[in-house]
Order: sequence, then structure tokens, then C-alpha cells
Amino acid sequence: MPLVLIYYLEINSICILINGIILFLYSKEKRGRAESPWYKGLVWSIILYCITDMIAIVFRGKPGGGARMILWIVNTIYVTLPVFLAILWGGYTDAKTRLFFKFGKRFVIAERIVYVIALIMGIVSLTTPFTGFTFILNEENIYQRQTGTYLVPVVCYAMFAFYTVKMFIIEKKCESLEGRRCAKVLVIFGFPSMIFSYVQVLLYGSTVAQAGYTIAVLVIYMGLQQTQVLKDALTGLNNRREYENHIDSLIRAKHGKMMIAMIDVDDFKHINDAYGHLEGDIALQQVAGILKNTCRKCNHSNRFALYRYGGDEFILLSTDYDNDSISDDLRLALEEAEKEWNADRNKEYAIKLSMGTAFGNYENEEEFKKIISDADDRMYEIKQKRKNERT
Repeated sequence: MPLVLIYYLEINSICILINGIILFLYSKEKRGRAESPWYKGLVWSIILYCITDMIAIVFRGKPGGGARMILWIVNTIYVTLPVFLAILWGGYTDAKTRLFFKFGKRFVIAERIVYVIALIMGIVSLTTPFTGFTFILNEENIYQRQTGTYLVPVVCYAMFAFYTVKMFIIEKKCESLEGRRCAKVLVIFGFPSMIFSYVQVLLYGSTVAQAGYTIAVLVIYMGLQQTQVLKDALTGLNNRREYENHIDSLIRAKHGKMMIAMIDVDDFKHINDAYGHLEGDIALQQVAGILKNTCRKCNHSNRFALYRYGGDEFILLSTDYDNDSISDDLRLALEEAEKEWNADRNKEYAIKLSMGTAFGNYENEEEFKKIISDADDRMYEIKQKRKNERT
């Protein structure tokens, strides 16, 4: 067996194995998020990219009409897939970060233009068997590059560069600590993808682009797995460790303003005692949904960090708000979200949340702790008042 064939089969087999493991592990996780189809599509596309490369090298130079047809099909898919990989990557980053940061109208228009150009390039590339846009097959069924072979990577580089810049912007300007951390991980994808693809274009006969894509999705998967340590397993919200990390970063900043809301579930012990701890867990998951809906309804939705503090206690924190009306906006949004949940769910119990808010400027750790303590005290005052009203 020729060494070049062994090389092609080995590198593609390794990439297929790694991507297959990533896909298996990712599918086992309970995600159900908007970005999941994009990420799975990305990994499947890399696997298909490797498979078509392997088939192409096996049938390269083989005589006969059947081999020629196979080569036209697999090579067309192979040269077109990088464009759709770039599109899938754009969709994934958008789905992953849209809740953390909103771009201006001009940036959105520029993003759509890049998408349209990439889509057109992908469609044109698919016409290669009829137009010879990216390659032709000579009489010996050998692949030969054409002009499109160099235009397709340019479009891919442009998309990767565009979304790399987008992640840099989010990392620098996003108010959410989770958003900045997510963007910091996602910014990695463009570099190995562009570098390895450029090497493949530059060195005719090499096949290393799939290695770049595989390295990118692997590093991102590992990076995002690390961020899961900072998530509460039951509710999917940021956990107490992430809250403490955020607090530490704010204290190091020394000067700033903060609004904090401490939230507690009324009569949660009754839910556990009367309906069981499993139902109590379900109730906490529903509380997380209510609080997320509260953030969406509030006029300041993109400025909140949401945490499960422990047990049935939750925290909403913001360091970017215009005025004190944020407290009233938040309370009204919470009441509306509560009513909607209790009206839509056929449960024997209603979920009611007590919330205490406090805000102010802090210049040292003591002032910071006082704001948190004030919010906690107000939350318990409201909770006790409601309890007295019921009795």
C-alpha cells in the first residue's frame, strides 16, 4: 500500500475517532439548548469531510466510469464542506452568545452579508461537476485544482475571522462574567481552522485541514466542559462557586455599583414534606425557569447574572443599571412570571418567591458585604410578612 494512502487513511481515521467520541459524549449530556444542533452539525460535517477525503484517495486514478462518478461526488462534497462548516460555526457562536451580548444594527447587517456570501459560494461550489469551478478530473481520473479551489478558502477565512473578532468583542465588552468566559473559549476555533486550512491550500497534496477542525472542536469541548463545573447540576444555573468567583472579581475592581436580589422559595419545606423530595427538585427546576423568564421580561434582562446560591435560595446580580427603577422592574417581572407559571401548570401547589433587593456603591469588601446583607435582610422581612398574612 503506498505511503501517501496510508497517511491519508491514518489522519482521517484519527480525526473520525476523535470527533466520534466528542459527538458521543456531547449527545449523552442533557443539554436541550439552542446551540446543540449547530455543534452536532459541525462535528458531523467534520466526520463527513474525513470520510469523503478517504474515499477520494482510494478511488484516485482508478479507471472506469463508476470510479469517475464517485470521485466527482466525493470531491465536490469535500471542497464545499468547509463553507458549510464556517456557516455552522457562525450559527453555533450566535446561539451560544446571543443571550449575553447584543450587537448594533450595522454589525448585524454585516453578519448577514457574510452569511449570504458564504451561502452563495457553497451553492456555486456544489455546481463543480457541471462547471469545473473548484476542480476537474483529467482523463486518468486525477483531481486537478481550478480557480474556485482558492476562492472557497478565502470565504471560509473571512467567516472564521469575522466570528473570531465577534468573540473578541464579546469577551471585552460583555457585562456577564459567563458571557466573557464563553467567548474566551469560542475565540479559539478560528485559529487552528485557518492555519491548517492555509497549509493545505499552500502545500498541494497535503491533507491537514480536518486536523485543524478537529483540534478546534476538541479544545472548545474541553473548555466548555470546564465551565460546566461552575453550573448547578439540578437547575442549570450558575452555582455558588461561580457566584463567589464573580464577587471576588468585583471586589478586586474595588469601585463600582451593584444591585443584588436575594430570592427564596416560600414554603419549600412544605413541598418537600407533602409531595416528596423528587417533586421538590422539580419545583426548584421550575423556579429556575421562572427566574430566567423574569430576566427576559425585565427591561434590564441582558445585565443580570443569575445564580443558585444553595438549597431554595437564588441570587440575581447586576453591576450595570441606569437607575433605581431596576428594583421595581424586576419585582413586576417576577410577579408576572410567577402568575404565568402557576396558571399554566397543573400542580397541587403554587410557587411563590420572596425577593429582597439592595443596591449601592462599594469601594471595599465591607461595603460590598453590607449591600448583600441588606438584600438578605429585606428578603426575610418580605418572607416573614407573607407568612404572618397567611396565618
